[in-house]
Amino acid sequence: MAEWNNEAINHLMKDYYNSDQGRKEYPFHHFLFETFQTKLVELGYSDSEIKKLIQVYELLYALDTKIDKSNLPHFNESLQVLVEYFIRGIVNQKK
Repeated sequence: MAEWNNEAINHLMKDYYNSDQGRKEYPFHHFLFETFQTKLVELGYSDSEIKKLIQVYELLYALDTKIDKSNLPHFNESLQVLVEYFIRGIVNQKK
């Protein structure tokens, strides 16, 4: 995470992980994607609902890899809040 937030090199990392090759070789992305998809199935979401929610996950991934904190003040904190409430909404809707 320190490198991800290091302004001297973060643009290189974000460019790489936003590329097709970077996505293929990013184990944390695969772990999150598979865990998220498994949880959606466990919560009882339909295939069409899961598809829509995965698209939002992909949007969040794109935001994280395309925007750096120099573009927006408090970007990291704002993204964290967005993700937290997105996940809470998903989980609480199926309780």
